[in-house]
Amino acid sequence: MFFFVRAGRDRLNQILYYVPLDRAEQERIMDKFISVTKATLKGALIIGALQELLDRIGLAVAGIPGPTFWGTIMGALSIFPGIGISLVWGPACLYLLFEGQWVTAIVLGLYCGAFGGTIDNFLRPGSSERKRRCRIWSFSSGPSAG
Repeated sequence: MFFFVRAGRDRLNQILYYVPLDRAEQERIMDKFISVTKATLKGALIIGALQELLDRIGLAVAGIPGPTFWGTIMGALSIFPGIGISLVWGPACLYLLFEGQWVTAIVLGLYCGAFGGTIDNFLRPGSSERKRRCRIWSFSSGPSAG
């Protein structure tokens, strides 16, 4: 990615020179690529902000010091699906356990796991489905089919 940003259109033209398609097809493919990439990035930012907000509320209610700071960290880590935000709320639950607040730790873990942790499983696949113009089951089944 760094080299595409640095070299810009020249690097892209060097690569496209070897693609056995006419110029109109190359432009159409590049436009589709740019459109899907923008939709994916926008979806990741929106989902990250939503996860951060939900889990920041959970941290604040549980009494974790600095929920805004930890929420911001969770927003940045949300780009890693599955484990990103759990790198913050997991240790927060452990902190509460070591403080002797067992019930609060369990409730926080269930809340963050159920709401903040799984919201991306529902929203991320559909966030760029409209731009891809293919259904999520066909998009997801390709890697699993091998």
